Amino acid sequence: YNFETITKIKAGRGCTSHVDVFKKIDESDDRVGMVICFTDLYTTFPTNEPDYPVIWAHSPSGASQGVPWGQKVQVDLSSE
Repeated sequence: YNFETITKIKAGRGCTSHVDVFKKIDESDDRVGMVICFTDLYTTFPTNEPDYPVIWAHSPSGASQGVPWGQKVQVDLSSE
């Protein structure tokens, strides 16, 4: 993957539900190789696991939150 092959979907901030995000991805004509979601993991997850890899890149505040599928990766974006 490189910047020319990555498609970005911005889904808003606060009380995010990833249900509509994945619905939009699945309705797209783009070929999906992987989805990376940047989140605090305080979200509503889609019921069905997609057939492509998903990485949940989460803030430290979401470390105790579980995910129904995919891979959790903690990301600390602080400047310290």
